[in-house]
Amino acid sequence: MTEINLPKDFDWQHWCERFDQMQEGYIIHHQEIFEIISQLVKTTQGESPRILDLGCGCGTLTLKLLESIPESKVMAVDLDPAMLALARPRLECFGDKAQIIEADLRKDD
Repeated sequence: MTEINLPKDFDWQHWCERFDQMQEGYIIHHQEIFEIISQLVKTTQGESPRILDLGCGCGTLTLKLLESIPESKVMAVDLDPAMLALARPRLECFGDKAQIIEADLRKDD
């Protein structure tokens, strides 16, 4: 596993916004879909669910879930250390409610 540390003056918010805009081209209305997912989780799992976000990228869905369900805990998993480097500063304000993990789910170990 490789952890990437961003330079202090790196504009991670800009890169997260760019990634989210790019995703809109692949997944039409993805922000609206994330809102629906968030509401479904809250409705079906209660006010303090434990959530697994597989393929979390830069943490867009994880952020939405933690903002809309404040008592939740999310385990955000991704293969790409660069995406996780963007997710870390984005989610650090949630403390231990956002656990960020680099993992290749294609492997058996």
